[in-house]
Amino acid sequence: MNDSLLEIGHGIGEGPDSFQAGATAATQASAGVPLAPRVAVMVYASVCFDLQQVLRGIQSVLPDIPLLGCTTAGEICNGPLEARVVVTVIASPCMKVSLGLGREVARGWSGALDDAILL
Repeated sequence: MNDSLLEIGHGIGEGPDSFQAGATAATQASAGVPLAPRVAVMVYASVCFDLQQVLRGIQSVLPDIPLLGCTTAGEICNGPLEARVVVTVIASPCMKVSLGLGREVARGWSGALDDAILL
């Protein structure tokens, strides 16, 4: 039995194929949390990749898991990375994640926040 309340796994993908880089990083990240249910994914992708293809590659390995954020790669995993995709998987038997989308933030952040919460 797994007694961990929260587990974090990470993986790194690289190469010329954006889909494969995302899938490789997601596979490695998922392997880092072998027991707990996966509840969320965070993505850090270099601008040299086609972001939509990276996300499709990740979703091919980790379908139906909420994506908390996606940004360009920088310093992560104890050092700077270039031309890489890094995927972090958060896993926990005690956590549930849901996502919402706030629209028209420029017109008023509080209204956009209300929209996101209601979704």
